[in-house]
Amino acid sequence: MFYCTSSVRNGDFSNSFAWLHLLAILFFIFFVFVIFTLSLPYAYILTLPLMHWMVIAFICLIFILPDFLYFRGQYVIEEDMLIIREGYGFCRNQELRIPLDTIYEVYLKNTWTLRPTLFINVNGIHRQLHATTHSVELAIALACHLRKN
Repeated sequence: MFYCTSSVRNGDFSNSFAWLHLLAILFFIFFVFVIFTLSLPYAYILTLPLMHWMVIAFICLIFILPDFLYFRGQYVIEEDMLIIREGYGFCRNQELRIPLDTIYEVYLKNTWTLRPTLFINVNGIHRQLHATTHSVELAIALACHLRKN
């Protein structure tokens, strides 16, 4: 259960680069690597084939790439307007202003992951927002507005 307060309603829920998330992923990959190589001789670990190192680098890239692609997304609630400025990589989309009264539904998917996915329904059109670091807080703020109306 969440409590709707006026301080939650307005605010900046923009993405930022999640250094803690990056460190957690790198630690996890290092931990898995150590577990799988404990039984191998030290000399063999240093001479792992290039393919093994490429697989490790690819796994790191898969987990870290979304942070690099969406870290510039901006989500601001001002008065009765949701302002969205999303960018993919180094491209910047135009600003999108959505009146909060036209948002009929707010829901999260993949809530058990590190990056829950936020969806909104605007006049019957479902839109996925790429909010990565504050998706839950943004969902709560939008749900508070829906609850008040």
